[in-house]
Amino acid sequence: MPSSNHNRMSLLALVLTLAGADCGGSGDPNNPNNPDNPPSCVTRISAGGSLSCYIRKDSTLFCAGQGGFGMLGDGQMAIKSPGTQVALGNVTQVAVGQGGQHVCAISNGDLYCWGEGGHGKLGNGGTTTATPFRALTGIMQVGPGYEHTCAVESGGSLYCWGDASGGKLGDVSFRVTDPHSNRLPLNDVVQVGGGVDHTCALLRDGTVWCFGLNQLGQLGNGGGASPPGPTQVRGISGITQIAVGANHTCAIGGDGALFCWGQGRLGKLGNGTLDNQNAPVKVSLPTVVSVAASADDTCAATVDGAVYCWGVDGNGQLGDLNGNNQPKPVRVTLPIGALQVGMGDDHACARTTNSAFFCWGANNFNQLGNTATNQSEAPVLSNVTCP
Repeated sequence: MPSSNHNRMSLLALVLTLAGADCGGSGDPNNPNNPDNPPSCVTRISAGGSLSCYIRKDSTLFCAGQGGFGMLGDGQMAIKSPGTQVALGNVTQVAVGQGGQHVCAISNGDLYCWGEGGHGKLGNGGTTTATPFRALTGIMQVGPGYEHTCAVESGGSLYCWGDASGGKLGDVSFRVTDPHSNRLPLNDVVQVGGGVDHTCALLRDGTVWCFGLNQLGQLGNGGGASPPGPTQVRGISGITQIAVGANHTCAIGGDGALFCWGQGRLGKLGNGTLDNQNAPVKVSLPTVVSVAASADDTCAATVDGAVYCWGVDGNGQLGDLNGNNQPKPVRVTLPIGALQVGMGDDHACARTTNSAFFCWGANNFNQLGNTATNQSEAPVLSNVTCP
């Protein structure tokens, strides 16, 4: 029958396509110099400081960039690397902390952290380690800050530990080294992120709650006071995703609208000014599907695959080939549409629609995922090897 013949031809085409993926030459998916057919196996990314990490389709984890405190997670204390495998398997999420000094990942539902261990942020009492340390079990999401870490367990409970200064661990004033000991008074949490002196959590009902210092408007509650414990961000609802920078936060609404609040220095809020905002302001963008924030920059991916960045551009991290700071979103010259973005201190990354991994900006620690050390204002394909 014609439909049967059509199915056979479609199956044959699929088999030939898959077979070709294992061949070398110009169609080699492991050839990083082939822009027409880049390595296509990256399923999730995260960036922070001078570090970039990605999960491959086989659930293995790799990190590239600065590793002097063991942030590469390979058991070594190498100063830098263009890419090395972390000693974990079955990884479902990776998150690089603010400043890139520590990293956390979820493997088989357990939380592991590694890197610089000051203030107890790894959950191991305060020891620096290049080997992933199991901090908690039954975890579904993690959001490390600068000197603290927070994680959401499978039931929606929120735990935070590390440096407690400023109230970023909630209503405690002392350092917490045991991840089990500090449960926050929030339920049904689905996402958490940490900054330098504040933390924000997204609840299942679409509300956002923040706690910590508020002198720059980080809590988004419309005032300047820093209440003890979580306070609800005003003026937004139906939120589906948050991204916490050093001193600012952004959130995506159910309709894809993007809102940011907190420190406005260098234009990182994207509303065209440099002013701090103690309540969310809307960023003028098409429908947003992913957002990432760092110390002085923010990037977002839109539903049509475009990537926009704003803030400081000292190392080309805005990706617009301009070199100037931008208080409003500018489009990145990415050759392929993107699904997800990651933001370091001086570089940015994107996971594209074909599961490739591109980065741009500073590369002094090989954080762009290649062996060069020069910065790139245009996105470059990272040296990913696919399984």
